Amino acid sequence: PTLELATAHQIDLASASELTARTMGVMGIEVERTQEVMDSMTVTATSTNQHITDTAEAFRTGGAAAVGAGVDLTNMAAAVMVMAKQGEKGANAGQLIKMAFLGMVKAPAVKFMKRLGIEMTDATGAMRPMPDLIDDMNKSMDAKGITKYAKQLELTAAFGVRGGPAIQKFLTGGGQMWRDYATSAATSMGITNRMAEEQRDTLSTSFKI
Repeated sequence: PTLELATAHQIDLASASELTARTMGVMGIEVERTQEVMDSMTVTATSTNQHITDTAEAFRTGGAAAVGAGVDLTNMAAAVMVMAKQGEKGANAGQLIKMAFLGMVKAPAVKFMKRLGIEMTDATGAMRPMPDLIDDMNKSMDAKGITKYAKQLELTAAFGVRGGPAIQKFLTGGGQMWRDYATSAATSMGITNRMAEEQRDTLSTSFKI
């Protein structure tokens, strides 16, 4: 299947295989879901004008922390796309995602969220969906009249020096942006193959000309 990823993004087969394998390894995804992983990376790259290597690097750097926070492949793709929309790509985007999710499980963040009146987990103890948390945080901080500067200070104190700015980028994007990108990732099945076919058609046409 990685031949299609290589063709779609015009990279060599070895690189395509490595990018896919690294993403699957970090996210703990079984080989049977290879096509799903490739399609998630492809839609992430194409939706936010990234090179596939930037997308894969973001997954590699931030994937483990995301999985630890209960975030699945679709929502990891959404996180990478939100970061790209905020100007952060590649390893830097992955590092921000990593620090955001690591910061969310630490005591200062839990205390901060309680002060805002927000429950981070559901009745089963699992973390609530990120877009819901993002919306709740924006609404609560706006309701409390927290200024932009004070918000930056509060988020840094709660989520850490790197985690705070990362959470701020999620908040700037808003919950709906996350949902929209997650929907794109969830409905992307076959996008890599279609892109590869388009590349082959283009190449065939150029030869005929």
